[in-house]
Amino acid sequence: MKIHVLLKKEELDAQRLPGKTVIVLDILFATSSIVAALAHGAAEVIPTLDGAAAQAEAARHPAATCVLSGELNADTLPGFVHPTPLALLAENL
Repeated sequence: MKIHVLLKKEELDAQRLPGKTVIVLDILFATSSIVAALAHGAAEVIPTLDGAAAQAEAARHPAATCVLSGELNADTLPGFVHPTPLALLAENL
């Protein structure tokens, strides 16, 4: 078995992908946003599978206590805050 570790999506070579298993871990960006939110006052960060699940989770909490943040294919979800540390900090957590 051969394993290749790439640090950036730009390193993917479409010519070499057919027949391969690809595992993508998007952890650095998410981790930076989570740490920034918690360090600046967020009581907790609740990960969800998608925007609908996030909205359902937010509905279980008092109205002004949640900040929804997320993206899909690099586009911020409608009604959500862009999931970057700076955008989250602008929400006065």
